[in-house]
Parts: sequence; C-alpha cells; structure tokens
Amino acid sequence: MTPNVTGREGECSGPDRDSNPGPLNLQSDNLAQKSAFKGKASESDSAFKNNWGSADRAVDGYLQDERGEATCSFTTALYYKTAWWKFTLSQLSNVAYLEIFFRKSTVNRHVGFSVYVFNESWYIPPSTGGYNVFSHNKSSCPNQVMNVTINKLTRGIALFNSKNPPLQTSCTGYEPSYATIEVCEVMVMGCKFQHYGDPCKLCSANCLNRQCDAFDGSCIYGCSDHFVYPPDCSSEEIPFI
Repeated sequence: MTPNVTGREGECSGPDRDSNPGPLNLQSDNLAQKSAFKGKASESDSAFKNNWGSADRAVDGYLQDERGEATCSFTTALYYKTAWWKFTLSQLSNVAYLEIFFRKSTVNRHVGFSVYVFNESWYIPPSTGGYNVFSHNKSSCPNQVMNVTINKLTRGIALFNSKNPPLQTSCTGYEPSYATIEVCEVMVMGCKFQHYGDPCKLCSANCLNRQCDAFDGSCIYGCSDHFVYPPDCSSEEIPFI
C-alpha cells in the first residue's frame, strides 16, 4: 500500500546560503539528476517560446554562475496573478529536502512563495490533490538559495507564487502586480522508496510498509506491529484494562 502524502508540515531549515554558492555538486541523492528518477518539468506558461527559459532548464544540472540566465527557467511576467513550476519524478521517492536556486536579479519577486508535493502527474498547485509543505514568511525577503525541508513520500514537487491578493511586505523588489517563478536550479534531495539518509539506507522492517523518515529513518508513518509505538516501534504498548 502506498502511503498518502500527508504528515508533519515542512519548514525552511539549514543555514543561510551565500548568494554566490559556487559550482553545483551533483550528489548521488539529487533525484533530479538520476536517470532512474528524473521525470518531467513543466510550468504555468513559458516566458519564451524558443525553449530559452523553459521549465526543464531548472533541472539541467547547471547554476546561473556557470551558464548565465540561459540555464534558468522563467514563467511569463506582466500578465498573470499566479504562477507555478513543478517537477514530476518517474517513481515514488522519499524526498528529504529541496535546494532552490532563484534567479539572482529577481529573488524578491518570490516573497510568500509556497512548495507543494503531489502524487498525480496532472496536479496543478494549489488545487486539491497536493500537500503544502512550506510557505515563505512574507515579512522577510527570500534567500537566493533556499533549503526547504520536504520529508515526504512523493512523486513530485511544485513551486507556487501568487499575487492574488498582493502581499503586504517590506521586502524591496517585491512586485505586487504579477506573479512569476524564476529558478535556475532545483535540487531534489532524497532516496528511493523505502530508503533514507545519506548515503541512502533501507528503512527498518519495524516501520509500516518499510516507509520511514527521510533523514533519520524513524517510523513516522507507523509500525508494522500495531502493538508497539512509533516512531521507534520498539516499545510495547500498555495493555488496556
């Protein structure tokens, strides 16, 4: 049985990253760069019709520092109040976190952006069928590189930006009249189904359906033995009297 995409809400975690992160280190668990997992990227509307700025540029393995804006994905500006970008994996995966590299000159257009996970390829955020794991705090400007915790079993991830209604923020550079998604790379860090950690290891047989926390392997989805408690699934329950 495949678990539903539910659970504890994600959060922006990890240290702030420098605006010049240097060369991209394609680690073995960047699922967006592994042929067994790499699926399809798509977006609400491409800003350019000649493949420049297309959705797949955000998962091409290159940073803006390496290839300039030609390696970035852009949705159309000036016309729309909402915008989205998504990446569908080719198989269900235990995604730990995303590393999102926004376009440097337009980072602050993404104040209040959200991240969703989903299991169906037809999903468009923020409709039903997905799960919101992160919403940026509109009181501050986003970092050019964002580390966003996912910790979910999922088939896909989506970025969503809305100016409907416009947000009230003190962030300089926020554009209230239209919404865009402008990303130069999205790293989808995680492991295959029933695995966790770095390097990826098999989840414990004590976990329900052998599914576990993407970081520490704890049994956050339940225990295979219903007489013990998650998340360690080793303590016996006290009998009901």
